[in-house]
Amino acid sequence: MRGRLFILALSGALFALGVVPAHAEKVRKLGEGEGVFRPVALAALPGIPLRDTLTSEQRSYLGIGAPGAITLGAVRGDLVVVEFFNSSCYACALMAPVMDQAWHSVEARADLKGRVRFVGIGVGNTLEQVREFHDRYDTPFPMLTDTEFTAFDTLGTVEGTPYLILLRRGADGTLTARAQVGYIPQADVVVAAVTAALADAPLADTTPREMAGAGWRTLKPPLSETELDARLVAAATEAGLPGATVAPVKVSADETFYRLSAGGKSLWAMVAGRAKVCNVCHDIFFIVVFDDSGVVVNFAPIAITKYKNVEFDEKDVAFLKGRVVGRLLSREIVFDPTVDAVSTATMSSALVFDTLRRLRETWASMVKAGLAKP
Repeated sequence: MRGRLFILALSGALFALGVVPAHAEKVRKLGEGEGVFRPVALAALPGIPLRDTLTSEQRSYLGIGAPGAITLGAVRGDLVVVEFFNSSCYACALMAPVMDQAWHSVEARADLKGRVRFVGIGVGNTLEQVREFHDRYDTPFPMLTDTEFTAFDTLGTVEGTPYLILLRRGADGTLTARAQVGYIPQADVVVAAVTAALADAPLADTTPREMAGAGWRTLKPPLSETELDARLVAAATEAGLPGATVAPVKVSADETFYRLSAGGKSLWAMVAGRAKVCNVCHDIFFIVVFDDSGVVVNFAPIAITKYKNVEFDEKDVAFLKGRVVGRLLSREIVFDPTVDAVSTATMSSALVFDTLRRLRETWASMVKAGLAKP
C-alpha cells in the first residue's frame, strides 16, 4: 500500500512539473487531426473559379460583388478560413458543429469580426449535397461546390477531408496559407489558429505537390506487374475478349493505358488509382475497359471500399458495373448520387464517375492522335 501511494505521489509530481508519462499522451480519435497548422503551397487555388450558388446576403458577407464565378482570391478580409469537406465524410460531420461554434466566436470578437471570413467547399459534392449538409448543421457561413474536384486538386494533398486552410492576405495583397487535415474537437483551437495566423503570416511553402485528383495518373495499385497483367486479362475476358495479350501504350506524357488484343480484336484498358476523399478512407483502384468507339465495356475493381473501409462485395460491384458499362465517352458523364452511388459508398462512387469524366477527355485526345478510331 505504501509503495502504491509513493507511485501516485510521484506521478502527481511529474504532472505538476509538466512531465507527462508516455502512456498518458493524448490518443487522437478516428479522423482527428493534430490541430497544428503548417505552411502549404497555394498554387492556382486563389484563382480557381467556383460555381456561384450564393445568396445576396452570403455574397455580401464574403465581400464579393456581382453574381458570377467565384474565386477564393476575391473573398475580402485579412484572413479567409476555408474548410474543404465532403457531405459523406465521417470526420467532416464531427467538424461541422465545431466550425459553426468557431464562426460564432469570431463574429463575437470586435478584433476579428470583419477581418475574418469563413467559407466551406464540398469536395466532389453536388449542389444538393452541399445544401443538405449546410442545412443539417445549420451552418452560419456560405458553402460552395467543387463537384469536379478542381479546387481540391490544386492543393495537391492526398490527405483527404476535412482539410482546413487559413488564407492570410498580406499588406501587398499576396496570399499565403497554412493548413491541417482532420477534425478539431475544440472550437477554441480553431479560433486560436485564426488569431495566430492574423499576427504571423507564414513563409510560403514551395514544396512541389502532385494533384490529388490526378491520382489515376500517379497512384499505383498494390499489385505486382504479373498480378496486374492477370487482372487486365480477366477484365478483357469479362468484356468478351478471352486470351488477350497485354501491351502498355503511352497515350500522353503522363498517362499509360493498356492495349488488350486477341483474335484480331482489341480493347483499351485504363488502370485508375484515385486518392481518398476523406482522411479516414482508403485510396481506390480499378480498371475501366473501353473500345475504340468510346463505349465502356467493363468495370473491374482492384480495391474499392465503402463505409468503415469495407471492401465492395459482389452485389456492390454488380450495381456499379450496371451504372458504368455501356456509357459513351463521347457524351457528358455526370454523377447523380441518388441513382449512381453504391449504398454507403457515395465518395468511392463519385471518384469512379469523375474518373470516367476525365477519361472522356483523354479518349477524345486519343481519337485526335489516331490511337483510337471510332
